[in-house]
Amino acid sequence: MSQSVTRLSLQGSDPVPPDESVAHRIRHSLFTIRTAVELVRDRYVRPGEGEHLFEIIEREQQQLSRIVEQLVRRQRRSM
Repeated sequence: MSQSVTRLSLQGSDPVPPDESVAHRIRHSLFTIRTAVELVRDRYVRPGEGEHLFEIIEREQQQLSRIVEQLVRRQRRSM
């Protein structure tokens, strides 16, 4: 993984403008989390042990996707 991605992810900078949608901000957060987990896995976890971390992230990502879909439906109904 490149050092520029490492620095971007670990600096805590938020390149997403505050007026972006909730869904976009959630996707950005998931990308940041996934990048951090990859860094931890690559540097500190023995081969094979990191897969459990990605299983957890996948489940959480699916749950967040369902929440975003619900938010979008509610927003459409309220318009």
